[in-house]
Amino acid sequence: MRYKIFIYTLALQLISFFAQSQSFSLSPYSKFGIGDLSYTTYQPSLGMGYSSIAQRSNRYINDANPASASEIDTMTFLSEISLMGRNHQIKNSTTSKATTNTDISYFAMAFPIMKKWGVNLGLSPISNVGYNISENKNIDTLTLTNVYKGDGGINEVFLNNGVQILTLLKNNKINDNLQKTFIHHLSIGIRASYVFGSLDRYSTATFKNESNVFDLYKTERLLISDFTYKTGLQYQYTIQEG
Repeated sequence: MRYKIFIYTLALQLISFFAQSQSFSLSPYSKFGIGDLSYTTYQPSLGMGYSSIAQRSNRYINDANPASASEIDTMTFLSEISLMGRNHQIKNSTTSKATTNTDISYFAMAFPIMKKWGVNLGLSPISNVGYNISENKNIDTLTLTNVYKGDGGINEVFLNNGVQILTLLKNNKINDNLQKTFIHHLSIGIRASYVFGSLDRYSTATFKNESNVFDLYKTERLLISDFTYKTGLQYQYTIQEG
């Protein structure tokens, strides 16, 4: 029981951390759109693309298909946390810059509600914004300095529900010593998520040591808050011999 309390406490702390932390992105390309996209992939599904939609197991969490949560048995409690490290190197014809950062890729846990009904929930980033760009321009006898800064990100809290709605058994006798059992499982699921975050962008245009010219300061904040959902269907067909 104590380890479950620890997991729940850690989950709440991570939610607070995601909500209050600054962006982990250090890329000038995050200036565009909603920033650098974060592709969350759970460990058993790495390198498998979307083929993980068909996977189901009571040993790991599958977020690709909410129907797979129905495989979690009544004696199972799962939790996962993933860290991701990034090494950026940006250069042009005159300068170069290298940065390294580490962020939380995702946090998730899964547990049963009752037999053939399981849930998993978690928190993961969708995108990150983080850049600081400056440039100088000469306009006649004046020197104009443009500075562009941005930070923030979009995160997602999700809840998957999976229920096994159909189980069919069919016995096929091969001979007196061998019998095959065909087992059909059909599960449905729904994923509900809350998307939230903020994207802050700042820009300044200043003229150095010029009191007769107006400087420009601009601040933009985009607040994101919305609910999304998706559904899933999973069919499993197994053969047992005995």
